[in-house]
Amino acid sequence: MYGQRHLHHFISLLALLSLCTAAHAKPTTFKSERSYSYDIRIGSLTLGQAKVAIEQKRGKKRRIRVQAKINLLGGGSMGVSTRSTTWVDNSWKPVRSKWNWEIFGKKRRVDAKFGARKYDGRFYTGTRLKKRMQGKTPKRTQRINDLISVVPWLMSQPMRPGRILRTRAYTGMQLYRISAKVGQKEQMVVMGENRTVYPIHVTAVRRGKTRRITLWLDAKNRTPYKASFDLDFASEISLVLTQQNKSRLARPFPAYRIDLKKFHLN
Repeated sequence: MYGQRHLHHFISLLALLSLCTAAHAKPTTFKSERSYSYDIRIGSLTLGQAKVAIEQKRGKKRRIRVQAKINLLGGGSMGVSTRSTTWVDNSWKPVRSKWNWEIFGKKRRVDAKFGARKYDGRFYTGTRLKKRMQGKTPKRTQRINDLISVVPWLMSQPMRPGRILRTRAYTGMQLYRISAKVGQKEQMVVMGENRTVYPIHVTAVRRGKTRRITLWLDAKNRTPYKASFDLDFASEISLVLTQQNKSRLARPFPAYRIDLKKFHLN
């Protein structure tokens, strides 16, 4: 049986790839600018599915809502599911995070707020506050991400081979240092079609732990086609795109353009 610590790492890395879970909503109110559906696999075995929806901007903010479910040993109480939402600003940095997930029937949740130069996050097991993390950043340009906002933030960055992108990501229990190196363009078959992609080699580091993830983004529109990473209890976990949808209003993923002198959070 997989330990709870390992499964927490699994959920954290799913979130790092923006593949946590989002609360369900009726189709009439859940208007997504773009959405992505994935299979979660170990080798050729499909463990579950995940869906990410990046909603249309409302005012200065937008929601990223994600849903995922993994069945272990026949599902039921042995399953892992998550429901999470992060609100981001124009620079794809988080403003508010509300995450919920369940591991072997035990509930966990995170409630976090992010300001221009500080953050305040609370991690709960059931109704009990297990850990509170607070911190400050010396400059607005050094504001941290959370796990759900990391990939949309990467998707918004100008890409060139060899470029290294850096940020930090709040996980609820830890703060990871993220380094993402853009590789040379290559070809990938996605749902039966050849695509030109950038492989992004991500390293996530905290004290005593290093994780390595590879993310493949479309070279033109930054669609995240695939992600692969190693975990303690499996040689490789892959998340493979199976479907994507865009609204009529969807445009190529907006690049990071913001006047930091004028930027502020309400």
